[in-house]
Amino acid sequence: MRRVTGRIVGDDDVFEDARYGEGWDVTHIATENYAPPAGGLVWGDNLVSIQVAGTSPGQAPRFESNPPGFATVIGDVVTRSGGGRLDVERTLGTDEFVLRGGVPAGYRGTIRVPVANPTLFTVHAFALRLQEAGIDVSRAARVDIDDTDRKPRTADAEPLRAYVSPTLDEIIDRVNRESDNLYAEQVFRTLGGGTTAQAEDRVQAFVTSTGVDGSDLYIADGSGLSRKDMVSPAALASVLRAMRSHPASRSFLQSLPEGGASGSTLRNRLGGISVKAKTGSLLAVRCLAGYVEGAGGTPYVFV
Repeated sequence: MRRVTGRIVGDDDVFEDARYGEGWDVTHIATENYAPPAGGLVWGDNLVSIQVAGTSPGQAPRFESNPPGFATVIGDVVTRSGGGRLDVERTLGTDEFVLRGGVPAGYRGTIRVPVANPTLFTVHAFALRLQEAGIDVSRAARVDIDDTDRKPRTADAEPLRAYVSPTLDEIIDRVNRESDNLYAEQVFRTLGGGTTAQAEDRVQAFVTSTGVDGSDLYIADGSGLSRKDMVSPAALASVLRAMRSHPASRSFLQSLPEGGASGSTLRNRLGGISVKAKTGSLLAVRCLAGYVEGAGGTPYVFV
């Protein structure tokens, strides 16, 4: 293959088109790297990297986005001889980012910001890889399958490449140790066959199986970013107790950060204490739940 003259189509129909959880804060999804959109086709954590380098005092810094050619970066920033502050703005639904403020002359930094459409982002990255392999895609349209009336017929198509993911315990390890919201959302939607409604039903069914009345439980997303999530401490404690005897107990316990563990959400907290726990924070919300070893090695659940 030397040239693509038709379309490069991103097929994300394995999931419903609900990129954000119900009740997510609009200020989070605009620019925060911990709140990228979910989707049936994702790449690179659904984040664009904007590299910023200070120049001479009074001059504009240099900007470069990666992957190149996807996002539009507008700089309203000046290089200063002293300190500075850099803010990012984005209009929802676009991949146009405006940087405002100032940076020191020797500043070298990278800002990671969420994209608007994960499917188009994946298609763009794929097209770049084709170009690097010597395949001309300059005349190929790059589209989301939802934006085309003539969908490709793939029932009898042979895949060119199949990729096997890491195992689920490895994925959950990243979810819990790094508090990776995108991974949590992707797992949640996969549990529900692509829909958040069915995913909530499965979570409800599991909680009920631990002996908890799930009638006062409301699960709006997989990550906990939603202000509409409602889980009582008693319900969560019951789930933690049940997980100690669950067939996946070992993998689950290993996924929880230890007190003071580097590379985890507890890296600067609870060092020297025999605790394994998961954090959860929003504005005016601070949560911690897990296991701690008491006197004589007795394990305790706490929420």
